Amino acid sequence: LLCILLCSCQQKQEQRPRPPKPLPEKTTSSEPNNGEMETGNIGGDYIYASTNSRLIKYHIPSGTATWVCQDLFCTHNESMRCPFAVTPSGYAAMGNLLYYAKEIDGQWRLRSYDGDSMQVQELRVSNGVIHHLFTYNYYLYFSESKRGGLTDTVIYRLDTQSGALDVIDCDYPYAAIYKIEAGRIVWEKGDEYFSTDLSGEDEREYTPILQREWGQYVYRWERGSTNLYRKDLSTNQEIIVAQNIERSYFYGDKILYFKRTETPRTVSTEAGKEIIDEWGGNVYVVNSDGTDNHLLCHVEDFYYAGTSSRRNNEYVCGDWVGLISQNYYADEYGGIQLWLADMLIVNVVTGEYKLIKYNPYE
Repeated sequence: LLCILLCSCQQKQEQRPRPPKPLPEKTTSSEPNNGEMETGNIGGDYIYASTNSRLIKYHIPSGTATWVCQDLFCTHNESMRCPFAVTPSGYAAMGNLLYYAKEIDGQWRLRSYDGDSMQVQELRVSNGVIHHLFTYNYYLYFSESKRGGLTDTVIYRLDTQSGALDVIDCDYPYAAIYKIEAGRIVWEKGDEYFSTDLSGEDEREYTPILQREWGQYVYRWERGSTNLYRKDLSTNQEIIVAQNIERSYFYGDKILYFKRTETPRTVSTEAGKEIIDEWGGNVYVVNSDGTDNHLLCHVEDFYYAGTSSRRNNEYVCGDWVGLISQNYYADEYGGIQLWLADMLIVNVVTGEYKLIKYNPYE
């Protein structure tokens, strides 16, 4: 009987009607203040994140979080063939929409999911493998490869407004998209990195660890230093944007960052496990030109664990940026597990914030 119920619930979720839905509207608030950078991001009410291949949606207005999968009998992982269990490279967000790729019934399927209506729309079916999803403005980039070592990879760009599908070719076989930022694609080919424009043209050198490229500027750190430098590519002039920057995140014309406290604090969680916090719950922000450097917000119960290191548009929505927080929860077996499911969502313009705690075992 249980097997019948599980199959029935999964079929209901898979066969949900998929009517046409309106496209997300681009918000003017996500445009840069000084014209130096642009986010390529579209506003909405949701931030999506994947933890242990399980998709969670964070509703910004209400400050709540839920599984994307709403099947009460599902464990939201591959063991139950959850339709929304995907790896981090298998999804990307655009406003209220989530785009994800998954193998179902022997074929890879590219789908979209609307956070409000929970409607699913199938966009592409492939006998190959669909992976490495990225969004930028109204475009969805994804890779499609043959099975068996992911050979013969083709990179597509889908215009989500018109439905037009283009092939993006950077003239290097086996190169993959590493990230998209400031109107340029950063590619990785083995141990080498380079950037192009959004059509795969205008190739430039790129250093992924100590460099960020934004428009006509290149930002870099010196090894062993916490100073952030900015070089103008048109004049070769370089300035110090800010000092004592650690764990930074570029977004629009803003840079979110953290400073280590002189004395780390030890915090006891509700599950009885201790966390060593080096940041003191402080989030700082500075403009890309070094002006208006200030404390954006202080959140006492926030213990910084990370941001998205690769995707410019992951954990973001309009002017909101999500920062993952550490926490321990008691699992269903009586053990204590570290789950990076709590999220501090901050507005980079106003400083407003919402700390959304989410216990995956409740």
